[in-house]
Amino acid sequence: MQALLRVLPLLAAFVLFSHGATASGFVRVAEQHFVKDGKPCFFLGADLWYAPSLACDEVGGGRKRLVRELNRLDSLGVGLVSFPVRALADSLQPLPLTHTLEGIDFILKELALRDMLAVVDLPWEWGGGRPFAARADSLLNHRNTLTGRRYADEPTIMAWHVGPQTMPQSAAAGTTAAAATMQQVLALKKLDANHLVMAGGAGLKAYGDDAAAYARLANSPMVDCLSLQLCPAEWNWVARSRVAEDLSFAYLQSNEYIEKHSRLAFKSGKPLVVTAFSYPRKGFFATPGTRVDSRDAYFGYVVSQLLAGSRGEGAVGGAFFRGWGGEAVPEATGKASPVSLLAEKPGEERGTFSVYASDASTLTVIAEACRQLQP
Repeated sequence: MQALLRVLPLLAAFVLFSHGATASGFVRVAEQHFVKDGKPCFFLGADLWYAPSLACDEVGGGRKRLVRELNRLDSLGVGLVSFPVRALADSLQPLPLTHTLEGIDFILKELALRDMLAVVDLPWEWGGGRPFAARADSLLNHRNTLTGRRYADEPTIMAWHVGPQTMPQSAAAGTTAAAATMQQVLALKKLDANHLVMAGGAGLKAYGDDAAAYARLANSPMVDCLSLQLCPAEWNWVARSRVAEDLSFAYLQSNEYIEKHSRLAFKSGKPLVVTAFSYPRKGFFATPGTRVDSRDAYFGYVVSQLLAGSRGEGAVGGAFFRGWGGEAVPEATGKASPVSLLAEKPGEERGTFSVYASDASTLTVIAEACRQLQP
């Protein structure tokens, strides 16, 4: 098994997080780069939001599927995954945190076996009546039943990610959201001196396009790196009937959105992470075998942004494609169970953005990107 982190001196330009951290240390940030063992590194990862749901399903085949999906990602050279502190049961209702943690224990153990890393998304609204700080304290002080380590001491976790994923109704709501994000950042930093804290959620759109509000996150010494998302279809940059024709407009809008964040990132000396980028199948079709050439092209565009960052020509230091559907396929009834979960969350149009294990051309794009980014 290759090591997840391949490092080069800065003059050698970059490294891909194509395989993971060792138990010797944690990822840091210095001079607008992610740093491992004192050397800069860049990463490409996969959004695997349903990983905790699979890991909590011990008898229905969920854990076995998770192992297969991690093996597939590992074989492509993708060694970093993101997932939330949330798991769903057969009814697709959230499981209690205590049960969810049992699943996350399993995920972290399996990632470590493959020298892979995780970015863990924390809930914007945790629910249950307990404040964020109390919930975070329970999470970070949880001791993994399989490894014996507290989450706060777990090197398989690269970063905690906080920030709203949806757009507020007004700029004033964006200012309030930024203040709430900073409270979450401070709570995490008080509890955990080992891990990076990534802040920003979906980016400026999540803060009412208020650059000043987002800049307060960027300028805070408690925030280690900044996040944004690229969702051309969800943000109406792409029409359902014009997935191929609107690709150039998606590039233009994405460039503009990245540039807005890059200006703030450069001023603060922090790297940007695209925590989710996606593009629909032709005609918004959902099943394996439908055309994905426009999606492949958009994925290539985002990889080019990552490569530019690795050359010191941009602020993007990492990206997660949305998302890995793997072996699951949409069911004719539209219903879902843990073993058939896809990149789309409950309530979303299933399969449109999923990268299936049978999507040969997209897998080639991902694997080739990993190959190009390797030293």
